[in-house]
Amino acid sequence: MVEFAILGPLEIVAAETRVRLGGPREERLLAALLLNPNRVVPVDRLVDAVWDEQPPATAAKQIRNLAAGVRRRLAEARCASAVETDGPGYRLRVAADQLDADLFTARVAQARRDTDPRSAALLLRRALALWRGPVLDGLPGRRPAAGPFDLNEQRLTAWEECIDHELRLGRHRELVAELSALTEAHPLRDRFTAQLMLALHGSGRSADGLAVYRRHSAALAEGLGLNPGTLLVETQQRLLRDEPAPRPGPAATGETVPPQSIPGREDVLAAVDTALRAAGAGRGGLLLAVGEPGIGKTRVAQAAAGRAAELGLAVAVGRCPDSEGVPDLWPWMTVLRTLDGEADPPPDRAGVPGSRVHAAIVTALVAVAGRRPLLVVLEDLHWADRDSLTVLHLLATVLPELPLVVLGTSRDDTLPAVAGTRLPLRRLTETEVSTLAEHELGAPVDPAVARLLHTRSGGNPFHAVELARLAREIEPVDLATALPDGARELIMRRVRQLPGDARSALLIAAALGEEFEVDLVAEVSHTPRDALLDMLEAGLRHRLLTETGVANRYRFDHALIRDALRHSVSRLRLAGVHADIATALDRRAGTGGDPDLLDARAFHWLAAAPTGHAERAVEAGLAAAERAGHVSAHPNQARLLSGVVDVIDNYVPPRNAEDTARLREVLVRLGRASCRSGLQDQATTALRRAIRLAERSGDPAALAAAAGVHAAEAIGSTREYGVCDTDTFQALQAAARRLPSDDTPVRSLCLAALAVEGYFAPDSDPRELSRISAEAVSMARRLDDQGLLIRTLHMRYNAIRRPDTLPDRLRIANELVELSAKPGCAPEWAPIALLRRAHSVLENGDIAAAQRDIDACRKANEQVLLPEVDVHLRWWSAMRTGLTGDTDAAERLSHEAFLAHRRTVWGAEPAYAAQVASWLLDRRGYRELEAVIRAKHRPGSPITSAHLGLALALQGNLAEARAHCQPAKETPEPPQDWLWLLQMVLRAYTWALCGDTASCRYALERLLPYSGRAVTNGSGILCWGSIDHFLGEVAAGAGEHEQAVSLFRQAADHNADLQATHWRDRSVRRLAELDSARSA
Repeated sequence: MVEFAILGPLEIVAAETRVRLGGPREERLLAALLLNPNRVVPVDRLVDAVWDEQPPATAAKQIRNLAAGVRRRLAEARCASAVETDGPGYRLRVAADQLDADLFTARVAQARRDTDPRSAALLLRRALALWRGPVLDGLPGRRPAAGPFDLNEQRLTAWEECIDHELRLGRHRELVAELSALTEAHPLRDRFTAQLMLALHGSGRSADGLAVYRRHSAALAEGLGLNPGTLLVETQQRLLRDEPAPRPGPAATGETVPPQSIPGREDVLAAVDTALRAAGAGRGGLLLAVGEPGIGKTRVAQAAAGRAAELGLAVAVGRCPDSEGVPDLWPWMTVLRTLDGEADPPPDRAGVPGSRVHAAIVTALVAVAGRRPLLVVLEDLHWADRDSLTVLHLLATVLPELPLVVLGTSRDDTLPAVAGTRLPLRRLTETEVSTLAEHELGAPVDPAVARLLHTRSGGNPFHAVELARLAREIEPVDLATALPDGARELIMRRVRQLPGDARSALLIAAALGEEFEVDLVAEVSHTPRDALLDMLEAGLRHRLLTETGVANRYRFDHALIRDALRHSVSRLRLAGVHADIATALDRRAGTGGDPDLLDARAFHWLAAAPTGHAERAVEAGLAAAERAGHVSAHPNQARLLSGVVDVIDNYVPPRNAEDTARLREVLVRLGRASCRSGLQDQATTALRRAIRLAERSGDPAALAAAAGVHAAEAIGSTREYGVCDTDTFQALQAAARRLPSDDTPVRSLCLAALAVEGYFAPDSDPRELSRISAEAVSMARRLDDQGLLIRTLHMRYNAIRRPDTLPDRLRIANELVELSAKPGCAPEWAPIALLRRAHSVLENGDIAAAQRDIDACRKANEQVLLPEVDVHLRWWSAMRTGLTGDTDAAERLSHEAFLAHRRTVWGAEPAYAAQVASWLLDRRGYRELEAVIRAKHRPGSPITSAHLGLALALQGNLAEARAHCQPAKETPEPPQDWLWLLQMVLRAYTWALCGDTASCRYALERLLPYSGRAVTNGSGILCWGSIDHFLGEVAAGAGEHEQAVSLFRQAADHNADLQATHWRDRSVRRLAELDSARSA
């Protein structure tokens, strides 16, 4: 990211490197645009800004050339579209965080909105810390017009406001030195003078405060013939009346104000804070923040400057430029100019020995520190000239005796030999990268995205931030290969410092992967091993590589380095490198190499396809995918098969029926692997294409195979609630009609899948679908095929998933668990079967038995890592935690489950809404519950209008509740699907709250057969305790008080068994209320 600074000397910084413009005129043009950011500046105004005197006749043309030059240099800094031509002039597009002046005004505005003087003062100090001197200090010629606002005036006004806050906080003694310097520098600003008077008065020096008034009055009368203004007169009267100064609040001393927080830099900032506090007590020192490019040295320096300002230190910043033609001692000159009158200027260097100039700079800084503690920040010391380092050496010798801290930043491999306390900046952990990304994006970051940001950035903050910004614009799946422009340029600058042969070797290494074997690079590059090691040593020195600790292996310092190298050549050239690597791996495999080379061979042959190796790539990819499936590495299998499909499509498209059949079979395998990997969108795309190819072929077996994958692989619903995939359902119907009626595995699977896909089909008959799925299971039994039986039972469970089929589903779940434990059964079935049984047993009301199955499921899934199973386990953990009453922990777990769920199958949002509703019910947050339901309700959604009726009824808004949950005789029952029982319970509870006796009697008759169950949604996402609690409410609403008492008594015991703390308490309370009413 490019940053522009005008609050002091003009600076442009990209990736911690100063950007040079093409001379004074380009600087003046850019300055004029920066003073009017995001606004069109007419050409005639730009002409006035660029030329002090009479502009040339060709001025307008030269403005175009200058604008082109600025645009070109900003483009090199990866800010290509910053300068725009717009009508009669030019506009500079800058983001709010790119320009220090915008950041200053934003912080001041935020402070003015803050009613707390402590936080307002902190914000203003942070705003003032951005200033390094007068606006555009040092710009050649006349300063351009400042546009609609005078920034220097804004600075002084903000300074006055800040001091007003700090006076109210009782910081009188700390402000005296600062205000003395300000009144000397700005003698006509009455407010500074009045503030100095108050600071002296609050320090017990009222006489000195009145003396300030007398001197100021005399100066006004003598110099301008004026009397003091109203403010000064009123302040004098306060001092004469000896009015008490404001008492300091709890944080007035500054001792409790925390330092600014930067993820992963807490230890460094604590050391800085300690040093700054010591400076306030008269003891200074030299700190050196060191680290690689992009590690965050500048950010630490900015935080230190802000912290120093909060503590009342003066702050001056100087930077060492990485360019020729800048005078020696430039950073120190900038520092002295920043102090703006507080420091004596050094002597003119012409004819003056260097030692005298060095000593004069040190003397000037010592004098400033003697009046007020001081922080000097020197950035980029690795580029410092010899004279600047000499001054630093001299100053370092006296720092321990002064209230002066010098904070220098430097790259660790070029750190000058200066005695000071090193503050090495390490790379960030995954958690710290996540926090940094949240700060950047202003929103929580998905843990998977955070993990990806950390892996690809290697914990380098600059690269992590660049990737996080890119994450706003692209899909998470694309983030794995994305390379931000800013990061690319920073990396390639380091790569270009290597010899050409070393760059070629690193390109081969980059094609190999993030970690690579030295001997393989030597073999592919035809380079002697010792010569190659010399090249790799150069990569180590430039922080491009790091040693793995394993013999003969290196890795790239972070993934972005590898990607930058791969993107530095054409796609065809990179494919050629992959072909060379694949050929070398083939030689190894041909001589008895490791079978694990299958994956590596496939990867490189697939990447080499553009160079004429497409068929070899398909062959290698299919072989590796087969092996990945055998070891349950489904995501890897899906990746390989996706690569094979791409190669077929792009390089060897089908030319005959045999080629088409091969593509169709690969697509079916890809769909299956994608389902098992939780990649539902990829699965749907592949399978729909396979269905179309099968339909064209006229082969019903192929059609059944393609159309049946989703039903066979899904644990829960294959589609959104209430949605039938008509194409898939009709394809299965067609296949079932055309397949022979004999008992065959193909027909059995086709019928089982047809029953599942017809669950939400229009006009479907649940009894007919149950008959079809039962026939599929019977056929599997007749064929005595254990693998076929477990698959048809799995699909039958989904086909009949309704509350009234629980006994059948329990029998199916038990048989699935038994079959999955038999020898020869694929390991994926164990966690699926155990999860099925856990959900059924919970629905039946036995949470202890369900938890035993969940624990076994979790252990079994550690072997196969099925994403959909993992999602259900996460929801279960959140549900169980919430049941026990720890809703805060449950909400955290629920959010984590939601983030994992939304990357896999349908249903993340309604599942999350269901759990949020559960916690709100537990906390009686009924108004919030209403808001959640209104936000999520839409036609066809499982979150219905009746849910809104319940939320309204719980708030006592019964009239509106009745409008959303109409009486039983006026509205049809919910659909007969897996949510029927939950939906009926919600309606019945609402009728009870609304006093609808007739509807309660109807509901009691319909729901009593389910007594003893838990209220769930058919899975482990939601559990509202025992259904008997709600039956008790309905019985009470129906006027059946004895029955209600009995049901609440049962509910209290059952909720205790379920460990449903809140629901148990409610059942006990309602039981007591009914007992009390009966006694009365």
